[in-house]
Amino acid sequence: MREYAEILKKIHTPPTPVIIKDAGAEFHKGEITLLRVTSGLIRRMLYQGNERHDICPKQLYETLLTGHYVIPPSESMIRGIYAETKLLGRGAYSSQHDLPKCARSGRPTSTQLRIDKAISLLKQSMKDMGMILCDRNIQIKGEKVFTDHPFGLKVLITAVADLISPVKRGDFEAAPCVIDLKLAKDIESTYCDKKRPWDYSPWGDMEKMDKTQAYLYSEIFEMPFAYLVTDYKKNPGWDIKPIKTIHSHPHDIESKNRQKELIQSVRWVVERIMLWQSQDWPAIALNETCRRCPVATCYESGKIIYF
Repeated sequence: MREYAEILKKIHTPPTPVIIKDAGAEFHKGEITLLRVTSGLIRRMLYQGNERHDICPKQLYETLLTGHYVIPPSESMIRGIYAETKLLGRGAYSSQHDLPKCARSGRPTSTQLRIDKAISLLKQSMKDMGMILCDRNIQIKGEKVFTDHPFGLKVLITAVADLISPVKRGDFEAAPCVIDLKLAKDIESTYCDKKRPWDYSPWGDMEKMDKTQAYLYSEIFEMPFAYLVTDYKKNPGWDIKPIKTIHSHPHDIESKNRQKELIQSVRWVVERIMLWQSQDWPAIALNETCRRCPVATCYESGKIIYF
């Protein structure tokens, strides 16, 4: 525990209502001088190391890189932020203290009541696993300089950890561990749409999951990583899902390969973004991408490619 306390002193982010989200890139005369690579940026461009077919460079530039436009959060994202706020007291970049009420009665919906029940049960389970929850160890911001690229700009890999805490359950024990909270409809679901697998989280089949976030967070904070997942079924279920990384299994061949793949993914993202910058951020009309796109002035919005 003394070691854990010392680690928190080094990485502690001063308590604020929310962390101010930086733009994905900083520019000088139209050229990127600083690029912040997050797990969200990587997963927007890659799925399990493979390029996604629904990327529009212009949308990426206008939303994730410059922040000129914001893609509205989905209903499931809002519920996830609500659960995070309920458990931790605040979200990383925003907080959600309530959900829309029932239109007829004005009371909390059955969904909200199930989420409240799930979070209440999860709090007790966290105590049973020896986890510590306080203002000092939630929403911790971390970053590292990434130099494995040939371009004349600064690249940072960045993350915000929901929780950094000791944890022990069965054979899994880590002190400390990066914990990321996830809310699921059904923790046992294995469904994943083959056309758009990145839109699904089949917690019942971890082989289908893209674990970029786990590898990146573990690399930045240099400690083990685990997902803490709860669902909001009538009888809520939960589980802690540790992910094997170089910082939990330093001598494991698979862990070493995952670290190499992460470095390759970050390098590919940097290279592709620099290519698109040289092409002046081309717009590509794509069905789902255009339908959800907030960039209303895009000149390609009427030329949609369907998959």
